Amino acid sequence: AQLSDAACRTYIVLAESVNDAMRRDNGEWLAWPSAETVARRAGITRRSVFRATDELEAAKLLERRRGGGRKSTQYCLLPPSKWKTPE
Repeated sequence: AQLSDAACRTYIVLAESVNDAMRRDNGEWLAWPSAETVARRAGITRRSVFRATDELEAAKLLERRRGGGRKSTQYCLLPPSKWKTPE
């Protein structure tokens, strides 16, 4: 299935938010920008960010790990080198 424009933009913003220290040996990329930051950088609405992350999670391209209290959601991205293409 093809990703929406908003999902692609969201993934790019999240990937740009990953700092080198957060690139794990197991291939995970970790980022935790706010939905507002992602929306601003991607040029989409905050609500579109939530729909896009739902879409990316369903496509197994990221996993959300919610923090407690006022902590940001942590996004664990699967980098493009680890993506599996449909057969």
